[in-house]
Amino acid sequence: MSNIVCIFKMSDSSNSGVEAKTVQNIYLLEQEGEYPKTVIRMNSSEYTNLKSFEFCDITRNKKLFFKGRVCSLTIIGEIMEIELTSDIRGDFCPEKIRRESADIVEKFKEENPELFTKISTEEFLRTGERVSAKMQAPKTPPIEIDDNVVDGTLVSKKALDAPISEVNLSLKAAWISRRQGMVPISTKIEKRFKMARINTITPKKLESSWPEFGDRIRSHGTTATKYMIASSRLRESRVQTLPSVVIDNSIPKLRINKHIYENRLLISWDFEQYMNESITVRILSDANIPQGKSKILNINLRNVQEYIDKPSSTSFFRSENGVAILNAIVKSVGDFMALSWRNIEILCELIEDETIANLSCKDWVKLHGQIYKIVKIEREISPGRNIVKIKARAFSTEIPENQSIPEIAIPKEKTKILTPENIVEDILVSNEADIQYKKLLNFISTLKAKNEINKNNYKSLINGFLNENQTKIQIITRPLKTEHCEKKVVEPITVYFGNGGKQ
Repeated sequence: MSNIVCIFKMSDSSNSGVEAKTVQNIYLLEQEGEYPKTVIRMNSSEYTNLKSFEFCDITRNKKLFFKGRVCSLTIIGEIMEIELTSDIRGDFCPEKIRRESADIVEKFKEENPELFTKISTEEFLRTGERVSAKMQAPKTPPIEIDDNVVDGTLVSKKALDAPISEVNLSLKAAWISRRQGMVPISTKIEKRFKMARINTITPKKLESSWPEFGDRIRSHGTTATKYMIASSRLRESRVQTLPSVVIDNSIPKLRINKHIYENRLLISWDFEQYMNESITVRILSDANIPQGKSKILNINLRNVQEYIDKPSSTSFFRSENGVAILNAIVKSVGDFMALSWRNIEILCELIEDETIANLSCKDWVKLHGQIYKIVKIEREISPGRNIVKIKARAFSTEIPENQSIPEIAIPKEKTKILTPENIVEDILVSNEADIQYKKLLNFISTLKAKNEINKNNYKSLINGFLNENQTKIQIITRPLKTEHCEKKVVEPITVYFGNGGKQ
């Protein structure tokens, strides 16, 4: 192990530290898209000297080989194992790195990384650097490894899983829609009166019963609805004298007036409606995929409130943000399908030379004319023994350079403008002035025929009659919120993924 030096330090930027003296062997693991890890085995007698250090630099042949942070220190008898990670900053998982983004789709991707397949990956080198690498094709010529494969170690696994040629994607989203609005019903009320104006012979009772601003409208006079009075006014415009009523000579003539009103009445609504919307997208590959399989993918986006374009939205997948997020997910599914075609795998042990010593998961290799991207490297370094094992994958189906999924365009949901007819089911008017007057005449006539009315009781009898025959206006509204959660389904869509795509 004379060519390996492990220097433990207090900080990753320190130029000084303590060298481990009894290193027995080193195991190093690199995997696609993950931080490399190293386990150093040494004598436990060094525990006291090294236990306080947080970082370690490993040099090999006087060159930096691994730069890492101490994750754990374990003693097993006389052996001490120290695990390092090249994740110097302590991110542990690169997807957990968050940043503020003005782009709504990027924000959604950052907050929901599990929904997105990457066709390119960020690789983390042993020395701490980050580099991007494509998973479909190499940026630079692949490294020839035919002469480096140790005899008898090559294992080839073709068609790990059947390539995916079709995905039936189902998406669901939930949010709370704010329902607000206002409609005038003044004219609708007036049209229920024969003279197209509110009128009565009992004005005080009508005025006292007229709804005021903020009042809730009640269905059939008992159950409160989602509607309330947004604006209210009842103003007497004129008075019309009706023919006086004669009872007998001992009772003064009754003077009856018809009171005619102008009105202004607006009803409004403001409530929250739970929404649940679903959409299905069938994604088909138009590439030549032998024995391709289909896959059902159900994704519940759950609460998408922060991605709703406006509080009153009644459709998520038809909204600007919803369509953008849908397209991003569908594109990711296309990438997922493409990666399923990377189903040829090789495992082998390599004879190390300078090129193999520098291999990382960003690299592509070429073996027997086929190119593979490295997805895993294992190294074991000990006195007299140096083992390098790799796992690499290739595509069984060629992916066209211009592969794409066309943008899905979903027509926006038309805004429904509510009119008084949508809101008001009926307006019932009872005992307008002329009817009251006729009823009063009939009432008095009946009393006279029975000799039940006289100078002493006529006032109380007539007042009692009018109290029971007030002019009443009842507004019957249509229900706005008919269910706790409104469920909507967007029409199914089919798209093609592959050579240019088509829809």
